[in-house]
Amino acid sequence: MINLEKYVYAVMLTSSIFLKVTSTISLSLFLLLFGIVAGIVAGRVFLFHKYDLFLPVFKVNILNENGKLIILCTSVLVYLIALSFIAIGSWLFFQ
Repeated sequence: MINLEKYVYAVMLTSSIFLKVTSTISLSLFLLLFGIVAGIVAGRVFLFHKYDLFLPVFKVNILNENGKLIILCTSVLVYLIALSFIAIGSWLFFQ
């Protein structure tokens, strides 16, 4: 079965980047959208151990315990960056 979830997140992130580059949306809205989507992805990886959202090709034998630990630490870092994007975007939006 094909997991389309990571492709949906990738399309959402690239479309928000495209909208920002074409000056369709403001910086504050871009930071909010990007932070929300990145936070959802990082939260799903950390809480539900969906490692295939961070890997281009998911194979069970590739992920050993060290690889899973690195992905979990990376997801926490991405989550913290996403929270800062949301905070900065909302601060810029309400100014």
